[in-house]
Amino acid sequence: DVRQRYVSQTRMAPMQTSLDEGAKWAEGELAAKGKLKEQARRAREQEVCKTAEEAALKFVEAAAYKAGVEASNQALQAELEERSRNEAVLRALLEAEQHARGVLEWRLTEVNGRACETGDRQTLG
Repeated sequence: DVRQRYVSQTRMAPMQTSLDEGAKWAEGELAAKGKLKEQARRAREQEVCKTAEEAALKFVEAAAYKAGVEASNQALQAELEERSRNEAVLRALLEAEQHARGVLEWRLTEVNGRACETGDRQTLG
């Protein structure tokens, strides 16, 4: 019985050592895989952050571009309104000039008509 225990224990010790070494190896493998998984998770998180930062930067650039376009549109609108006012003034001036020419022509015709009448009277008289 003692002999059987001795043999059993002597066989068990190397087996236990082998099991312990196997367990340590498995723990090391699992730890390495865990580190790889953690690195992969961190890389994904960093990629998401990088993508979010790029998106935020593009949003800011788009907002700045939009503000520039709106400012340009406002300047163009103001210039268009000024040109429209200038056109209205020029049209009014042209109409006034045409009216004045018409009045002058009428007055000249009237004066010339009177001069002719006076001249006719003088020659007849």
